Amino acid sequence: MSAKQPPSTSHEETPPEEDLANNLQDLSLGGVTPPVDKDRLRQQISQRMTERNLLVPFKNHKQDGQLKIPYFKGCERAAERLARAPEFQRSSVVKVNPSLAQMHLRKLAMKAGKDLVVPVPALEDSEGGDPVFGHLIRGADGPRLMQKACTKAGAARHGEPLRLTSWPEGLRIDLFVVGCVVATREGARLGKGKGFAEMEWGALFELGAVDKDTVVATTAHEAQVVWPGKLPAEGMEEHDLPVDIISTPSRMVRVKKRLAKPECGVLWERLSEERLERMPVLRALKDKQGKKEKEEKTTVAEK
Repeated sequence: MSAKQPPSTSHEETPPEEDLANNLQDLSLGGVTPPVDKDRLRQQISQRMTERNLLVPFKNHKQDGQLKIPYFKGCERAAERLARAPEFQRSSVVKVNPSLAQMHLRKLAMKAGKDLVVPVPALEDSEGGDPVFGHLIRGADGPRLMQKACTKAGAARHGEPLRLTSWPEGLRIDLFVVGCVVATREGARLGKGKGFAEMEWGALFELGAVDKDTVVATTAHEAQVVWPGKLPAEGMEEHDLPVDIISTPSRMVRVKKRLAKPECGVLWERLSEERLERMPVLRALKDKQGKKEKEEKTTVAEK
């Protein structure tokens, strides 16, 4: 039997908990045994969405066995719902992840005249030279340009390169949009398990481009929103990035008691040399910080 679908609500409303529970009960994945097996939960959600035909068929979307941010049916409606939210409307600079599921949101940000920041996929810069964190798209004009610039390749082609080592002065993110595989109404979130959103946040936090008050949002299918017991907020680690808003095709879920954002920056000790080699943009930032610290120590020693 398919899950009972609740009536659509406006973006200003948070659905009653009872309705949310009814909607999610059929999507539950069995009992929870702490600690949560995050990888298993990710795989279960992915499998459930595949079985229920909730993913967009896309011939160029590589099926290489790697878990991806679900390119879910209805992602355009979820994006439009978020674009009507006051947090989106009053923002000047919006960062949106480069996944297919958030492509329409990137287009809506450009259409609304926002400055759009799009990180390079997996933070693996391929442009050479001084590593690029992402691209800043300003003043995209015309539907054809917006359609091109909202893609991963188009953002690189039509945007200005952004580097962590020379971040534009005064460029602060007002709305930080991430992809997710799983989320709860309490704000707990799981991505693909690679930590890319956390590393983006950590790097930008160190630069002062985001802070503890920056709003974090995601768009997702309701099948990705699970009961809080499946992913307890208490189990989140200091670097885990929670969400404040979850926009689905039929409702807006607002976290009533927002979880604290990470203030630890990039946890360099958790990044192996091999991983830093694959993400030269972080390597460049670490080297710059190391050089700065060395210069500060030299200055203190000379006094």
